[in-house]
Amino acid sequence: ELPPGKVSELEKRNSTLRVIRYAGLSTSYLLINFSDPVLRKREVREALAKSINRQEVITHKLAGFGQEATSILTPNNPYFLSSLKNPEPDLEAAKRLIIAAGAKNESLILKTSNNSQAIDNGIVLSRQMSGSGLQVNLQRYEWAKFYEDVKKGRFQLALMRWVGTVDPDIYRLAFHSNESPPGRNRGNYKNPALDQLLDRAVDIPNTSERKKIYFQVQKIIHQDLAIIPLWYDEQVAILRNVVHGYQPSATSDFWPFTEVIKE
Repeated sequence: ELPPGKVSELEKRNSTLRVIRYAGLSTSYLLINFSDPVLRKREVREALAKSINRQEVITHKLAGFGQEATSILTPNNPYFLSSLKNPEPDLEAAKRLIIAAGAKNESLILKTSNNSQAIDNGIVLSRQMSGSGLQVNLQRYEWAKFYEDVKKGRFQLALMRWVGTVDPDIYRLAFHSNESPPGRNRGNYKNPALDQLLDRAVDIPNTSERKKIYFQVQKIIHQDLAIIPLWYDEQVAILRNVVHGYQPSATSDFWPFTEVIKE
């Protein structure tokens, strides 16, 4: 994976290469620990959501290689609920929510890996969220340590990414109460109504009926701010001009190479 800035440079300056940009299946988001007494308050989670300016990060840190996210599922997924909308950035409203929650000047830690792009994004996000009246500080860790902390619930906020999401059953893995740590529900989010929907969806073979349930699931997660979706990462393939026939796969598998020819 090349840094976005390098890709932009190659697009502009190198006539021997061809850059293909295409929608992928990865979503960056803020993971929230519901075991934390501050973050358990919905007003605090809403204030964080209102303090984040996604487009600012996409434009200045991702060099435009992204799209605002509203769900774990990406827009090219047939189960994606397109009616979901993020709140507009509004620091004044965020400050009022923090005061109402009795959380003014509370300190929160945002954890990231030591990947340079993650650190850059984390710096901007922590500054944006601190505008709400909270004090959000960034801590970065070597990947193994970071991931171990996330798995064991040793975090308040964590900058994460779901990669290769195709089946909407990802919501059962990420949010069902039965998946609370040491399962994949790292934020320890619990909602009995959501559990019932997820249990039903597993046994429904009819696609249209299954969609209806997963649309409800996405609405609940979005309204409850179980996570804060950030952006869908745009994928990039770079080819020499002598290579033809390559059509990238959203899953980043190797099948497209079976059609490639070289002059």
